[in-house]
Amino acid sequence: MKSNKSILIIIVCFISYCAVATMVVNAQPQWKFHVAYEDATGAKDTIWFIWDTTATFFGADTLLGETTAIFNYDEFNVWTYNNGLTWKDSIKIVAHPYEYSFGHEIEAMNFELPITICWDTSLLHAPFLPPQPVGWINHARMDNDYFFMINNYPIAHQFDMTITDHIIVPDTNLTNSWFWNPVIHFPVSLYLFQDPTFSIPLNNGKGNRNIHIYPNPAHSEVIISGIDENASVEVSIYNSIGQRVIHKREAGHKVDVSSLQHGMYVVEVVVGKHRIREKLIVKRL
Repeated sequence: MKSNKSILIIIVCFISYCAVATMVVNAQPQWKFHVAYEDATGAKDTIWFIWDTTATFFGADTLLGETTAIFNYDEFNVWTYNNGLTWKDSIKIVAHPYEYSFGHEIEAMNFELPITICWDTSLLHAPFLPPQPVGWINHARMDNDYFFMINNYPIAHQFDMTITDHIIVPDTNLTNSWFWNPVIHFPVSLYLFQDPTFSIPLNNGKGNRNIHIYPNPAHSEVIISGIDENASVEVSIYNSIGQRVIHKREAGHKVDVSSLQHGMYVVEVVVGKHRIREKLIVKRL
């Protein structure tokens, strides 16, 4: 009997080990995304966002770095907050489980404008991101008083981080003193999530209006399909800092983009009361 019990225990332990090993193998890899800030003096600081299967949405994941930030109050610092820490304390690392999105206000101290903000757009398409509901981070935006006025996503008055990998704020070409007021640049709200409603075809009252813009990448022209050839169309193309570089309002479904430099753009099409935007239109040399 003892021998049989020993064998049974060994079998149970082996099965448990295999189950744990399988869970580890199948566990979602950790996703780390940083947003780096550099002010006019060259001072730098970074905020990190982490998706991890061990993280919790409520409380502080101290093992993942959600600990109280230590500041030198004479230096440039960026931070956000965690309600799970005493006094809703300041942090530089935000960790969530995969089923939760990121939505945080970034604060800053001791900075000189302009500030360069950088991130890695390739991480928004990491191959191990959950395939549902979208499969990639298609909603990555920054929002504050400055981005309400100067942005690359005018409909929402926000800056879309999926279009480019950096932004200088304020735009150095802006001479109005309002844009150089530090209080309009921080706090900045930063959102990262998968939005299954983004780019759903518009409804024209008689069914879905399937408007498509191609080719992408574009070389000399883009074609707008899904509309009547004689319909009145308004087309606007914006560069990565939200400047409109092409505006066309006439019948037709082709737009000449040969004058654009190599880069990433947003095309906005208005047909009657209906509007659609297509991201990542690239003009290649």
